[in-house]
Amino acid sequence: MNLGDFKMKKSIIVIILVSILLNLLPVKAYADGGPEISSEAAILMNMNTGDILYQKNADEKLSPASTTKILTAMIVIEKCKLDDVVTVGKIPLYEDGSNIALNVGEKLTVKDLLYAMMLESANDAASALAEHISGSKENFSKLMNEKAKSLGCKASNFVNPNGLYDDNHYTTASDLAIITKKAMENEVFRKIVSTVTYEIPPTNKQPKPRKLYNRNKLLSYPGYKYDGITGVKNGYTEKSKNSLVASASRGSMNLISVILKAEHSSVYKDSKALLDYGFNNFQCEKVLSMDTAICNLNVGNINIPIYPTKDFYITSSKNDKSVVYKKLVFEDDIKKINKDMNIGYVEITTKYGGKEIIPLTPQKEYSSVLYTLKYMGHSTYKKVLSPAVKALIIIAVSFLVLAITLLILSYYKKCRKRKQA
Repeated sequence: MNLGDFKMKKSIIVIILVSILLNLLPVKAYADGGPEISSEAAILMNMNTGDILYQKNADEKLSPASTTKILTAMIVIEKCKLDDVVTVGKIPLYEDGSNIALNVGEKLTVKDLLYAMMLESANDAASALAEHISGSKENFSKLMNEKAKSLGCKASNFVNPNGLYDDNHYTTASDLAIITKKAMENEVFRKIVSTVTYEIPPTNKQPKPRKLYNRNKLLSYPGYKYDGITGVKNGYTEKSKNSLVASASRGSMNLISVILKAEHSSVYKDSKALLDYGFNNFQCEKVLSMDTAICNLNVGNINIPIYPTKDFYITSSKNDKSVVYKKLVFEDDIKKINKDMNIGYVEITTKYGGKEIIPLTPQKEYSSVLYTLKYMGHSTYKKVLSPAVKALIIIAVSFLVLAITLLILSYYKKCRKRKQA
């Protein structure tokens, strides 16, 4: 699209582009019907967009059990280096539930403890990591709540790093999906939660290696394995019942499912039903690409490609046609165009009211001379490059060439006369 010549005033320039796209789904809306879920709470999210494809009691406060460790792992990865050495204190010895039998004074890397926590759901590993970072589980819990709040979680409170039951330790399916979406953006986290087996080498307190197995049955267990599964974490306590956060990818579609307070026989069944529902009924489409110009600005007869600063996806339903509106807005007071500057933004609005604002950039620098001419006024610029001026320049150059030619010929004639003389 060529925007032609424009003036960058205080009043912004708005161009409305209407793109007809198939099957747009709004945020927090889902197709009629949906899967039958017996668990107390559930949610299905498009990981690329954050769109909610299905929800059941998604805002009910429930105990997350060991899915708590998703948040714990995210904080640990942000705060520590994988090869940092952790010296186990006394607290992990008294942890209930799953553990890898850590010893007081045992030295392990952060990496080994992360794998123990996320694969074997080791509560002692979670506590050792929390103590290493914050000095105590209580102080680490403050970090957890701060992080959850910063991500937009609205109904969560964490009092320990492992998910052992406590009346004051709770979250919602919606908040847990938000936490997981952020965690899955990290490559280290993704690698850990997709690992089936891992071995911790011998330590100063343990002469034999520890073999770890991922308890998320969707990854590898016969009869449970799910096509496209990429993680994440299961959990269980007697009071919390079963919980499972799962992620799966097929093509460009990346999903997160959350199941809370499920009976043992239904937690995997419900997770599969959610993921199947997502893959069978929806697809993910890229509306904007960082590598594709959204338009060209014509400044002084020079076309400048303008790009979005990030890729943008939408969730599409197979049974619905919708409209996406792209509104391009360009700011004033642009003296020079640099490759990283925000020259304006694109505002994407869906038929259902969803909205996203994405900055625009030229991705390269352009000559300052061009913009000096432009800001002298377009009429001046046109005058400089007018046909009459071009003709005068051509004539002047022609005369110059002719004069030089005549001088050269005159010089050769004089040289010949001297030789003849």
